[in-house]
Amino acid sequence: LIQDIAELIPALGYKSCVLVAHDWGGVLAWKLIQNHPDMVDQLIMMNCPHAKIYMRACQSILRQFINTWFVFVFQLPYLPELLLRARDYKVLEDMFLSKTMGVKNKQAFTAEVLEAFKYTFSQPGAITAAINYYRNMFNVREKSTSHHHYSGKVEKPVLLIWVR
Repeated sequence: LIQDIAELIPALGYKSCVLVAHDWGGVLAWKLIQNHPDMVDQLIMMNCPHAKIYMRACQSILRQFINTWFVFVFQLPYLPELLLRARDYKVLEDMFLSKTMGVKNKQAFTAEVLEAFKYTFSQPGAITAAINYYRNMFNVREKSTSHHHYSGKVEKPVLLIWVR
């Protein structure tokens, strides 16, 4: 996905951009600015700290680790796929409809929409493809075009916006 973004910028006719990213898309944005710093003039990041800060918080703040436990479970082979398929994709239902993390407007999320999600994830390879996004998050073996990837340093302006 990093390479896709790196190719998209010149395909749109630009040499560089102001990159705006949110949440898990932010993980990609951090990697892009580290691997292709010449392509990003400024980074505007919403709810996604730098990976080093995130890992430090997970190691030292129990609540942060608890809030993102699934990211670490998703690193395991096969188990996440089994858990997501269990009880007719009950995890998906809970994810969208529970009081703690579900959608706010429950009327807008109909039973048909839920069934569409279940159908989508029931297709061969769909769950693994979605989970692989999280599995790749900790991939440090990818090729880097600069020292920035390993040092974690970002030498471009970054605006971090955090909302609870």
